[in-house]
Amino acid sequence: MYFCAATDQLAKRPTSSYFSGSLSRKGFREVRRRYLNTSDFSDQELNTASGGVTDNLTCSLCLGQFNNPKFLQCYHSFCERCLTALVQNSARRTQVICPECRQVTQLPPGGVSQLQTNLYLTRLLDANADRDPEMCQVHRNEKLRYYCVDCDIPICLDCRMTKHAKHDAEDLDKAVAAAKRDLKTEKSRLADASRELSDYLALLEKKETAAEKDRQSVERKLRERAATVNRWVADALDKGLQSLQDASEEIRGPIRQYKSDTTSRLNSLQAMGADLERVLTDSSCSNQEVISLRREMTRDQGSEERLCRIPCTRLSAQYDGECLNSEAIAKFIGTGRAADFFQLVFAATVAPLKRLFETT
Repeated sequence: MYFCAATDQLAKRPTSSYFSGSLSRKGFREVRRRYLNTSDFSDQELNTASGGVTDNLTCSLCLGQFNNPKFLQCYHSFCERCLTALVQNSARRTQVICPECRQVTQLPPGGVSQLQTNLYLTRLLDANADRDPEMCQVHRNEKLRYYCVDCDIPICLDCRMTKHAKHDAEDLDKAVAAAKRDLKTEKSRLADASRELSDYLALLEKKETAAEKDRQSVERKLRERAATVNRWVADALDKGLQSLQDASEEIRGPIRQYKSDTTSRLNSLQAMGADLERVLTDSSCSNQEVISLRREMTRDQGSEERLCRIPCTRLSAQYDGECLNSEAIAKFIGTGRAADFFQLVFAATVAPLKRLFETT
């Protein structure tokens, strides 16, 4: 009721900014408690409010009269069905972008229907449709003319003389004027709070972007150092394989020589065996051949034993398992605990907006 009486000046302003953008959560609760807990509005106040803003009871989306107007977080209002259609045509169904100022409003559980209803616009719509004079609910033939300070409600003359006789009361017009001054102050404070929150949100978005850039930068460094370790491992492997090849050649060279000598000795023994067989079976062999063959075989005794006792070197891997471990590698790369990254990535701390939160 007070709200409507205060519109004689508000109707002179561009109403899209006022009726579409109004109060914060705290401010709206206060206005609803103080001004919208009555059943009806007075005839004069309804005429003043609804008559001055009839053209501004139009939704800017459908260009029709508001139908169950809903508040967005930017305090602009639109029809519930218009916002529902807007969300359904959006890629993200959990938020709605204000067509007036482009501010994003996160939808509560339940969607558009759970947004705060603009009760002031709803009252004006009702008043515009039915302009019956506002009468006292107790004394139905009496208009509401006074404001009971103790009960914080509008009352009629009979109420003031009976039930509210011992309460402080004042003229309703004066109460409306005071409410209007309070609302102007509230509107200015809310505008300041909205600007500060917008700045704070922009700062948080910058911090989020910076954090992502830091993450990408640190990730590149981690990958570079891991690549360095992999390169060291590959180089060490190449050197180890080359050293192994060299060591193998040092061992296999003598072995090949031993094989050649052994083959020659085997051929010699086989030839000597053939001579021995011939001397023993052929009666035509001279005595000198027999004596000479025995002398040669006596001289070569033990050669096979010396060949079989030639030592062979074995290959084996030699490494120090204590000189390196996974923890040392992790420290070098920098892939330790998650908490180790905090100082690097989140070096800057955003200070809370104390003044804003203390006054909200």
